Amino acid sequence: MVDHREDLIAERTRAINRLRWHLHELDPEWDPTARSLDRVSNLDRVLQRLAELTSLVARLATAITERCRNLTEEINTIEAEIQQRAEIAAPALIGLPGCAALTAAKILGETAGITRFHSAAAYARHNGTAPLPVWSSNRARHRLSRTGNC
Repeated sequence: MVDHREDLIAERTRAINRLRWHLHELDPEWDPTARSLDRVSNLDRVLQRLAELTSLVARLATAITERCRNLTEEINTIEAEIQQRAEIAAPALIGLPGCAALTAAKILGETAGITRFHSAAAYARHNGTAPLPVWSSNRARHRLSRTGNC
């Protein structure tokens, strides 16, 4: 579900970029603030303003705005479901500072069952946080693995 949500966000981003270009084409002074077109209320305001225009570009912008609105609603619905599922599956993980439902769900999805790892070190190796020795001159140092689950 997390991957599907990320795909929808990427699709919405592409549509917002096209929409911004059409809005600029309609009125060079019309420049919605950055990151404002991912909220339904702002998209509704754009639709109201576009309803006053009758050009072909305005019709295209209206269609793109409606698509962005639908994608936003779908993304919000999926995010709410992920939140519910993550709270059930990993309440301890969500309890960690800085780890909300989406992060917890991504960790759960990429781990695919913690019991498949025979030790904490094996899991660290899998996710790229296992320290690897590196030598420079006569001192041994460590760095994080670059071969984790990227």
